[in-house]
Parts: sequence; C-alpha cells; structure tokens
Amino acid sequence: MSLKRQVANLLERLSGNVIVPHHELHALPERLHLRRLFEYLEVDCVFDVGANAGQYATMLRQHVGYRGPIVSFEPIPELAAAMQQRAAGDEHWHVQAMALDREAGTATFHVMQESQFSSLRRPAADQPETFSGSNRVVREIHVERSTVATQIANWQARLGCRRPFLKMDTQGNDLAVIEGAGDSLGRFAGLQSELAIQRLYDGSAGFAATLAACQERGFVPSAFVPNNEGNFPVLVEIDCIMIHRGPPPTPGLPPPAPPGDAGGLDGAFTGLHVRHRPNGEGDEEVLVDTWVLVFDPSGLFSRVVPVAEGGVPAHCRASPADCGTYALFGGGWLRRPDRIRLTEGSGRYGLLDARELPFARQDAALQFGATRLDPAAVLPSGALLDGTWSMLAVSAESSERRELSLSRDGRFRRSLERDEGTRRAKHSESAGRYRLDGFRLLLQAEDGSRDTLSLLQPVPDHDGLLLIDGEAFLKRAPATETTE
Repeated sequence: MSLKRQVANLLERLSGNVIVPHHELHALPERLHLRRLFEYLEVDCVFDVGANAGQYATMLRQHVGYRGPIVSFEPIPELAAAMQQRAAGDEHWHVQAMALDREAGTATFHVMQESQFSSLRRPAADQPETFSGSNRVVREIHVERSTVATQIANWQARLGCRRPFLKMDTQGNDLAVIEGAGDSLGRFAGLQSELAIQRLYDGSAGFAATLAACQERGFVPSAFVPNNEGNFPVLVEIDCIMIHRGPPPTPGLPPPAPPGDAGGLDGAFTGLHVRHRPNGEGDEEVLVDTWVLVFDPSGLFSRVVPVAEGGVPAHCRASPADCGTYALFGGGWLRRPDRIRLTEGSGRYGLLDARELPFARQDAALQFGATRLDPAAVLPSGALLDGTWSMLAVSAESSERRELSLSRDGRFRRSLERDEGTRRAKHSESAGRYRLDGFRLLLQAEDGSRDTLSLLQPVPDHDGLLLIDGEAFLKRAPATETTE
C-alpha cells in the first residue's frame, strides 16, 4: 500500500469522510457496498474468478478491509505468475493458474490486445466500435479449466470456510461458470457478476439470462454498481452484487450438532422417479428425478455426496448448508423406531425446518412416509465399468448434452455439447485414466489435470443409471452391427 493511501486511510478514520481520487469515483459504490455486505454476511473466503492481474483482490485488501482468504483464478500464465509473486507476501492469498468454466478440461483461451478483455470466447463481430482495438485477439493459448463445484469442495475442505463469496469477471462467460457450479452455488453467501448490457463476445449470455439464472438458484440482487469509468452516454456493462436467500448469518454458527438420541443409519440412499414424455420428433424422452441422502451413524446427513476425505462429518463442517441432523424414535420397548425427525435449514427467512415422518426399514431400503429410499451400491475400490452414459439438460435458450465413457482398461473420455439456438458448439472433450474409490470417481486427464466427481449406482448390480455429481446419466445402448 502506498504512503499516500496510508495517509488517506488515516484521514478517513479521523474525519469520517472518504477520500477518493477523481479517476476512482466510479469505484466508490462498489467499495462501500462490499465493505458493509462482507461484514453483514460474515464472508470468510472469496473466490476471485477471472482475476487478471489481481485488481479485485487488491481492492478488497486496500478499500474493503477484508483480510480473509482469497483464491484467485487466472488462466493467462504470465499474469498468474506475476500474481503469485505479489501473493507471496500475503499468506491468505492463493493463486490458481486455471480458468473456471461449465466443465473441466483443456480449452482455447483468447488473449486480447488489452489483457482485461481476454476470454474463453471470441470477440463479437458486431461489438461497439469503441472496443474493437482493445478487444482484439493477439494470440491463442491452451489453458486448464475446472469448475466451481470442484474447487469449492477442495478449498472448503482445506480452509474450513463456511461463508464464501463468489466474484466473477470472465468476459462473457459468467453464466457458464454459474452452470458449472451446479448445486454447490448454494454454498456461497453472495456473488458478484459482470452483466453485459451490450454483448462483446460471441455466444455470451445477455444480462437478463445471467440475472435470471442467479435468481433461479436462490440469489436476489443486493446492488448494481459500476465496474469501470463507463462509456458515456451508453451503458455497456454493470456489476450485480447478489446475496443468497438462505438463512442469514448467525455469529459463531457451528456445523449441525446431532441431538442426543440421533444416529443409527449409515450409507447413501437414493430415490428415483422415472417419467416418459414425447419430444416432438416422434420419440420419447426419459426424465429422471433423483434425490440423495447420505447418512452418518453420528446423526448427521448430507444431501450432497461428499467427495473429500472425512465423509459426512467433514463435509458438514465445511458446508453446513448441505447438511442436517436426524433422529429415530418411537416404536416402544423391544420394537424398532417407527418415526424419524429430520432437521435442516429451510432456505427461507433463516428458519430451521424440522419434519417428523413415519419410518420403517424394508430389508435394506428405508421408507420415509410415502418415499422409499434404496441403498446405493458402493462400488469396490478399483472396480471398472464399461459403457457410455449421457445426460441431457434443456432450457428455454439452450440444450446441453454431457457424455462420459468408461472402459475396462481404466480409461475415460468425456464431452460436452451445447446447442444455443441454431448454433452448435462442442465446448470440451477430454480423455485419460479413471479410478473408482467408493462413491468417488477420480479422473486424471492426459494433460495432467485432475477432477473428482461423486458417483452412485442407485440400482445394485445394474449400471443402466449412474448418479454423477447428483445428475442422472443414462447408459447408452451399444451400437448394433448390421450386415448387408
């Protein structure tokens, strides 16, 4: 921090005024709002996605007063290296030389004339003339990509943070980052996204689609703030700061604590509801609704399959929002319990939701009221699968197909294909070796990148349906050979 800034900070504290250079006036609303919001939300970790040269992390340290962990993700090697040198003097600043996207794997990254415009997407041909010189590709590099879902699990286990904040500035790719977070987006107390009023990149989402995606995932706007000096009189982009509609922070809130009469269940259980509907092309689509509960004998349960070491207890310490407690009771003397009490955050108004349901064991299955949960098969460590599994997700603006192929020689191949209207783009494809370890699928790509996914086999001894990171993947029928 410069001597001038230190003196300004001292004068601010003494006078109660804010001292800002004229060229930084546009940044004042963001700084003041984040200062207040971080204190309210009790933010204890920041994901800085699209860090560039570390401007956001520096702003948090110098102007917001945030001193907790920051994890900055930047795919341009020389920028990441320079940032790592700067972070060497800050033990709570971690720098990762990678991009976060909808899916992990390698991809082409476009480095622009001005590095702050660099993106996984190419510049739009019809971008405003003002940006044609700055937002111009000068070189292309291959970069590693991961997802928020993978990284938040890793860093929460490492740092023990409970109230992370997600900042995104990925130049036209924020919506893909959000979609790559999956259900783990709900772990974030708040987020900040750059909304494009005018599109500068091919295939990028408009501000309405990005805002709607956040709202559908439980976030509500807290503030709209400028992110640059602007291009008067036209508004090109603006940052939206949002908070999650989950329970408000409570000082010293611990992970779920099981009641004294809790415990007795162990393992992962799944419920399935399979539906069929016409797809408008003369065929039928198979729709699979799934839910998962992973129980620990201590009285804890999780709605997310833990992939880090330590199982359910460790996951609940890192991510209490995914978890709850349970207790079996009733039944009388010498009789099995016939009721279960489930307690977890309701996600509304900061209340806890406690439900009591009829309970029964049916062989290895569990019956909660009208809901039957079957035990998910634990695949032996080192087991091998053979086939291709796919998942199709359809929204009003696009469709997305993911495929994962596993072979008995221990190799995998996965791909993502996304349709956006009449434009089809295959976003990624990767291959390498895999290993099964209980509920974990460990992938090591040929480029050296690693990823850990949760994997459940809902029907024992039948691999026609796999739950991979909570999504239902159906096995594709093998191609039949025909002879003339």
